[in-house]
Amino acid sequence: MHNVITLIVGVVSFGTLVLIHELGHFLFAIKANVHVSKFGIGMGPCIYKKVRNGIEYRIGLFPIGGYVEMPEETDHLPKGKIVFREASLFQKIKILMAGSVFNIIFGMILIFVVSLSLSTGFTTKIEAVGNEIALDNGYVIMANDTILQIDGINVDDYTDFIRQTAVLNEPKDVVVSREGKEVYLPGVRFGAPANSTEEASSYGVTFHIKEMSIPERINSGIKTFTMFGSLFLESITSIVSGEASIEQFTGPVGITKMIGESAQRSLSSYGMLFALIAINIGAINLMPLPALDGSRVVIAAIEKVSKKKIPHKAEEWIHSTGFLFLIGLLIVITFNDVINLVG
Repeated sequence: MHNVITLIVGVVSFGTLVLIHELGHFLFAIKANVHVSKFGIGMGPCIYKKVRNGIEYRIGLFPIGGYVEMPEETDHLPKGKIVFREASLFQKIKILMAGSVFNIIFGMILIFVVSLSLSTGFTTKIEAVGNEIALDNGYVIMANDTILQIDGINVDDYTDFIRQTAVLNEPKDVVVSREGKEVYLPGVRFGAPANSTEEASSYGVTFHIKEMSIPERINSGIKTFTMFGSLFLESITSIVSGEASIEQFTGPVGITKMIGESAQRSLSSYGMLFALIAINIGAINLMPLPALDGSRVVIAAIEKVSKKKIPHKAEEWIHSTGFLFLIGLLIVITFNDVINLVG
């Protein structure tokens, strides 16, 4: 039963992110009077179809993607409508970027909803130290220590602590306040995070809990959003530099499992993970890679500056090649997800 609930929550959540993304493209296309023939959510066999106002709405069996079809032919064009290529550059950019922007805004809203719903929060003062925390060179973190710095970066609150310990199992140089004095502790290895944002015991230590005011909750939401953004940029950097391997990527199967499991722990844990994935999906689609929205924005800008249209077949070849590459990558990642799921 647990696995069934996990699957249902994960599939519905992932499908929701796809719907929000495609809805952004769709609404801005309609607003720009660009002709839309199909609005689809999901891939594979069609399980639902309805035509309304000349637009075919479809739902596919597998919620791993979606599309807004805007035909380029001008034959039988509805009155008052234009094809996408006839739209202004500004209209094209708005239509192409709307999906990603909708995902990111949705993620931001989720972060602030979760942050505002939590009346209490963790401080950086340690209440107890667990057995799972590993320390090098004999240095120890003690109860009642307050963490001030990690690797030279100030830690003003618990969000800062999470940000600086995002990479697990790496030794950290920590400065704590102990009995009114600053103490330097090199080589601290924190444990794994807790399964819930509501658990005081995490990273091998137990933190003090305090009541949070509304301004503090808002500030926590802002810092969480910026933390997610910086983690995304670091992930992209590690991919480009070759530091990240294919085994570290997570596809639809893994994401569905992660979302479903987080919902089993707590609503706040689910909300934050859901927000992180929404923001990442939005940001990834803005990248100028073939088949992604970002590359279409670049092509539209090049056409405007050069005042020359890129041949339709050439553009389709670029996106088709990129799409095939992404599908191949998705298959490999999904295979790894299934192996990890079964394992």
